[in-house]
Amino acid sequence: MPSSLDLGGLLNEVDDRASNLEKVLNCKVLLLLFHELASIERDVVDDLEMYLCKEGKRLEEGDICVVLHTMGGDADAAYHIGRRLQRVVGDERRLIFLVPRYAKSAGTLLSCSGDLIYATPITELGPVDPQVYVEETGRWVSARAIRD
Repeated sequence: MPSSLDLGGLLNEVDDRASNLEKVLNCKVLLLLFHELASIERDVVDDLEMYLCKEGKRLEEGDICVVLHTMGGDADAAYHIGRRLQRVVGDERRLIFLVPRYAKSAGTLLSCSGDLIYATPITELGPVDPQVYVEETGRWVSARAIRD
């Protein structure tokens, strides 16, 4: 295993594992993995579009499997990502979401844009509720929690 300072090595390992997953599942794998302080935002829509333009030919055949891990974010951005991915797969292929742990809030909305959702025994989906960004903490928080 590469050291934590070897970012290139870690990214290569992620690429290798994604390639292995593609072989096992017989699909094209897209990784949408967000850490605790990152969330689904409007800039992710732009990043995804750039990726799709770059990888377009590779994604033209077979199902697309999205590995999703997120605590949520902007529901509008999630909606646009889901719609864009639906257009990529069209009517003849499937959009599959693999949620190993979390797809909260906007992540739940995004995963519902797929044809299938695969979950582990510890996967958590929901709740889909309005979120408010709290500058002081750098986190999205349920609007209801703030109200309460």
